[in-house]
Amino acid sequence: MKNSNYNQENDNPDNDYQGYFIERLERNPKMVFKAMILILGVSIVGSVLYSVFKEPYVRKPLVVKSNSIENTLSTGLGGLINAGSSINEIKDLDSKIQTILAKKTLTKQDSTELLNSLNELQIIQKRLNPKK
Repeated sequence: MKNSNYNQENDNPDNDYQGYFIERLERNPKMVFKAMILILGVSIVGSVLYSVFKEPYVRKPLVVKSNSIENTLSTGLGGLINAGSSINEIKDLDSKIQTILAKKTLTKQDSTELLNSLNELQIIQKRLNPKK
């Protein structure tokens, strides 16, 4: 099944190379097979040698300052306690605000109390989120 007229079909230079390799493949299939096996063997030997002779991975020891852990824990526990007390304050302020808003008419004292409660909520928010 040899087809020696590859170059006559198209004048494209790429077809010249294709034709050349296809002709070589058809003429010497055992030689191409041996070359493929040789390349595969060289690849396997190279990967084995690389894995044997490369520097071993040395894990660096993890150094943690115990003082920083204690500070984090104390800050974390203190933060939880502060958050808990802040939640209670927020609940109290919320109930105050809801009772004031439930009234049909507000007095001057109610308005002042509402503003004070809202200001306290802002203070609590700043205390809980100091970065903002």
